[in-house]
Amino acid sequence: MRYLYLPRVSSTNTYLKSNYQKLDNWTILRADYQEKGRGRLNHVWKSHKGENLLCSILIKDEYAFKEHESLCLLVGVSVYRLLKDLGIKNVKIKLPNDVYVNNKKICGILIETIFIGSKLKALVIGIGLNLNQKSFPKTLKATSTYLVNKKIVNIDKTQKDLVKIIQEELKKVSKDYYKKLLKQYKSIIYSSTL
Repeated sequence: MRYLYLPRVSSTNTYLKSNYQKLDNWTILRADYQEKGRGRLNHVWKSHKGENLLCSILIKDEYAFKEHESLCLLVGVSVYRLLKDLGIKNVKIKLPNDVYVNNKKICGILIETIFIGSKLKALVIGIGLNLNQKSFPKTLKATSTYLVNKKIVNIDKTQKDLVKIIQEELKKVSKDYYKKLLKQYKSIIYSSTL
C-alpha cells in the first residue's frame, strides 16, 4: 500500500487513471483541493481547500474485479461504518453512490474502471467525504462531520481508517456479497433520491 499526497490536482480519479500503469496496486492519492472534482454523471464535486477527505484508491486485485459492480455499495457501507465510529448518527446510504446524514449529503463515491480491450485492468475508487467544512452554499443540501458533532477530525487518520475498513469489506467479497450487503444494511439504504 502506498499513500500519495498532492496539495492540488485536477481530480484524484483522473490522476490515478492517467498514471495507473506506473503506480502500485493499492496506491491511495489524497489532495487538499481538486480543480475539476467530479461525481457520477459528470456532476461537479466542490470542496473547501484542505477541509475534507478527497481521495482515490487504485486497485488492481483480481478478486475486487469480480464484484466491481457492487463496489459502490461496499464503499458506502465502509463510509457508514467510519461515520458510526466517529459518533455520527442518522447515516443513510443512497444507492448507487452517496451517503447522507440527517437527509443531507456527506459523501459522494465515484468508481471508474480501466479496460484494455475487453479486459479489466484496474479500478479507481473516488471518495469525497465532508469532514471539517463549516459551511456550504444554501443551494446544496450538504453537511459535514463538523456540522453534525462540532469536532475537527484528522484527515490523514480518517483516510487510513476508511481504507482499512474498505479492505476489510473487500475480503468478504463472494458471489452473493452484494445481496448480503443489501439484506444486512436494508434499514439504512435509500434506493431513490432523497
